[in-house]
Amino acid sequence: MYEAIENCLLEERYSLGIKKISEFLIKIGIYPKLKGFTLLLYAVLTVLKNPESIHSITTTLYPTVAKAFGVSVACVERNMRNAIETAYNSGKLQETANRFYGGNFKKYEKPTNGEFISYMVSIVKFSTF
Repeated sequence: MYEAIENCLLEERYSLGIKKISEFLIKIGIYPKLKGFTLLLYAVLTVLKNPESIHSITTTLYPTVAKAFGVSVACVERNMRNAIETAYNSGKLQETANRFYGGNFKKYEKPTNGEFISYMVSIVKFSTF
């Protein structure tokens, strides 16, 4: 019985995480039309389930995401980078993240894929938006 309740709570937390991540990505200018949107969403959820994967992005996280979507590891990395660059170039990343979510993205310092994914994970874990 307790296991069923725990699973229900985990499922609710999982859907809340998807909602939080999606809303934030859209706020900063990463829209669902970009391939990187879904890949970033999946990557963040993967790190939430397996926190150790953030420490081995190229050997664990990218291949996991690539396998889930049936694409190459290079495609995953490139599409994530493109999505982050899109948000960065629009200026919405720095403005929204720094103002509302305690981000520390400077004007001329574009975050790496790993930094961005880590930041997204921390938003889901610690924010109440």
